Parts: sequence; C-alpha cells; structure tokens
Amino acid sequence: MDVVVAQTLKQIYTYFYQQVVSINITILPTPNQVGSAVGTVAYTLYTHCPENIQLYYDKFVSLPVQSNVIPVFLALVILYTLFSLILLTLRGIFRLVYSFVRFSLILFMITILIYTTQQYLAQGSPFLQTVFDYLVQLRQQGSGSATPPPFVVQQ
Repeated sequence: MDVVVAQTLKQIYTYFYQQVVSINITILPTPNQVGSAVGTVAYTLYTHCPENIQLYYDKFVSLPVQSNVIPVFLALVILYTLFSLILLTLRGIFRLVYSFVRFSLILFMITILIYTTQQYLAQGSPFLQTVFDYLVQLRQQGSGSATPPPFVVQQ
C-alpha cells in the first residue's frame, strides 16, 4: 500500500514540477531528488521508531488496496451514524441531569422564599411593612442618629 501512495505522490510532484518548469521557475529540485530524499527520511523514521509502531505500520501496509470506494464510504457513514447516536444519547443524559438540577434549585429557592414570607405573615403584620421597618432600623443603626426614615409607613 505504501508503494501505491509513494507512486501517487511522486506523480503529483512530477506534474507540479513540470507546470512550474514550463513557466521558467527552476528553483525546485527534480522529482528523482525529492523521491530519494523522502525515501531516506521515511526509512530513517521507520528504523528509529518504537517496535509497536513498526508492528502497526507493517499491519497497515499489508492491508489490500481496494479500488472500490463504495464499501469504505458505507463504513464511514455507518460509523458516523453510530457516533451521532452515541453523542445524542450522552447529550440527552447531560441535559436531563442539568435540567433536573436547575429545576431543583429553582424549586428550592421558591420554597425558601415561601417559608421566609410565611414567617413574617405568621406574626400578624404585613410582609412589606416588616421589611420596611427592618430597613429603617438598619439605616438608623448605620447613621447613629435618629434621622427620619426616607419613607413613611402609615399604620
């Protein structure tokens, strides 16, 4: 398989080299020089890489070259469909948990608000009047003097 890839890449480089030479650009190396340099670099990388990578590379090279693209395309479509279904399931589970936590927090806040309001209403005084009285007390404590409140609550 690597021979087919090398030949294809060499043909591509040869085509581009001929196109560039036709417009009088002679700075590029010849296809034979590039082929020998790339081959030397690839062989050096192969000999210095770990044995596991060499093993997988040998298995990959021994795969038969298929000229029929349809089975490969169908396999990619099937794999993408499986990937999409798994991703859809994981996103659905995440959204379910996130929505449940968010709903629980909102429900908890409403319950706390009702509970706090119920305490003030159970004292017999209106809720807003109790809140205003508390704000007036805070203002008087903060200023240190008995200044009149900025608003008057009539009873």
